Amino acid sequence: MKNSLPLSKMEIAVSLVDRENVMHYPLSLLTKECDKVTVWAFLRGKPPFSLEVCSKGTKPLSRRPKGLALNATSLGKEELEKFFQIASSADAKARNLLNDNKLTSSLVRAREFLEYLLIDEGESRIFMTGRLTEKSLDPLLDIVMLSGRSIIGFSSQK
Repeated sequence: MKNSLPLSKMEIAVSLVDRENVMHYPLSLLTKECDKVTVWAFLRGKPPFSLEVCSKGTKPLSRRPKGLALNATSLGKEELEKFFQIASSADAKARNLLNDNKLTSSLVRAREFLEYLLIDEGESRIFMTGRLTEKSLDPLLDIVMLSGRSIIGFSSQK
């Protein structure tokens, strides 16, 4: 990655559903099984806190790394809290970070695809999973890049 970017490295994994099985197509309507994308983005700096954003249908504790202590965070932003559960290690810092209109609108734009986003202060990384469709990759990668810019910009201000 370019030195001017807040990320030093990004790894992307795609998990495709079983298309060889003819029964996949009618069953996918019932099982809601879909392709998945997972992104690991490594930050150039250490974030000052951890932040977790989960879609309302996701169980956050099942994805959260062991030992990461996060508390439910109320933002007072209906457009985000309508679609996502948010937890952080520092409520005030999380509210301040999510006041970034670009990041907030990007999260809302990807609400149908984003399953889990974690900015991890211990590992200095961003971890994101989502549903992969023809329309979802750009908004999901935008969230990762904007999260990196916002958290590193937030770190340099404090």
